[in-house]
Amino acid sequence: GEYSPIHTSIDLGIKNTLNIRSINTNTSISNNYLNNDNYLEKKLKGLNRHNKKLRRYQQNLSRKKKGSHNYNKQRIKVAKLHQKMVNIRTDFYHQESTRIVLESDKIMVETLHIKGMVKNKRNAKNISQQGWGQFLSMLKSQWYGKTLIEADRFFPSSKICSHCKQYNANVKRQDQWVCQYCKIKHQRDENATKNLLEYDYYTKIEKKYIHKKDLNNSSKSQAELKNINKKEKLPKSSGEVKTVEKCKTKTIQNNNSSHFNEAVSVNLD
Repeated sequence: GEYSPIHTSIDLGIKNTLNIRSINTNTSISNNYLNNDNYLEKKLKGLNRHNKKLRRYQQNLSRKKKGSHNYNKQRIKVAKLHQKMVNIRTDFYHQESTRIVLESDKIMVETLHIKGMVKNKRNAKNISQQGWGQFLSMLKSQWYGKTLIEADRFFPSSKICSHCKQYNANVKRQDQWVCQYCKIKHQRDENATKNLLEYDYYTKIEKKYIHKKDLNNSSKSQAELKNINKKEKLPKSSGEVKTVEKCKTKTIQNNNSSHFNEAVSVNLD
């Protein structure tokens, strides 16, 4: 049979480091575009256990006298544990990035403002520990002739309903939410991967992302709104405020055109 390209979307997270959805784009296999897919949740494991040990090592280091023999021994222990955690993260991203690039023809991944996210003190450690930037740099799809698409930073993949394509502004940080338009329940990360798969079908219009199937309807509605909001402005005067009164009309009897000028009068104050 004919070869059908495989598209993969990647949603980055804290609970699950990588949320991956791959689909076979051969629509003849299934009538529903998103039925014939494969969803995976990959979590970076092992770092929490080493974090507890690192905290204990650093406490012991702070009690040692700087420059002493015991201080240098403990400093080496801390450095080795740091390097071990780096190796765990690097090995995880190497395996996943290589597998994704080899198995996919087109890859869509979200773009995050990591520097701004780290300013949140509550999640700063968890975010920096994930090392998303390292993973994005490893997605060297051009080495294998694959296509890598980085979604716009402001694309609301977690707030758009993957079923009706409508934006839900009331969605905050909850893991599961119900669309206020079609009443379908979504899991946050799974829904985001579905929207990233269809990123090419969205068009940005005045800070809003609209799906191509709703693009014609939205353009018509926007044109109608512009016509409604359009107002005729009077020319600017030299400081005097002028008002225009409605015309006072009188009935014209027997269709006598000679009295037409007397029937309508315009008063300008």
